[in-house]
Amino acid sequence: MPVRYIPHPIQAVIRNETGARAIGVLYANNSLRPIQVVITMTHRVTIMAQPCLVQLNIDGLGTAWGGWFITPAVGSELYSCIVGNIRPGGNYRVTQNAAGGVNTLLGWMEVDQ
Repeated sequence: MPVRYIPHPIQAVIRNETGARAIGVLYANNSLRPIQVVITMTHRVTIMAQPCLVQLNIDGLGTAWGGWFITPAVGSELYSCIVGNIRPGGNYRVTQNAAGGVNTLLGWMEVDQ
């Protein structure tokens, strides 16, 4: 796919999409420019030695992870920040494996580039 340059003033438009985004839902970048997503999460352990993690999938590829692959003591809590760049026309989704706890979305920011 050829890259088409669209001149624009140098600025980054930051949108707080926290209320409009959810884990497990597929979203698309329908703009003509790339966007960057910045997602913050908490991961609270309820069962030891199990996964409690989230993954950012971009165009079907797992690109960023947050949380625990093997959870430590019950009651432990971890914060993570997941970042990814989405091409124009690309899609993205946060998936989870919460067998060992609870993943909670704290913030979901999108930055037009």
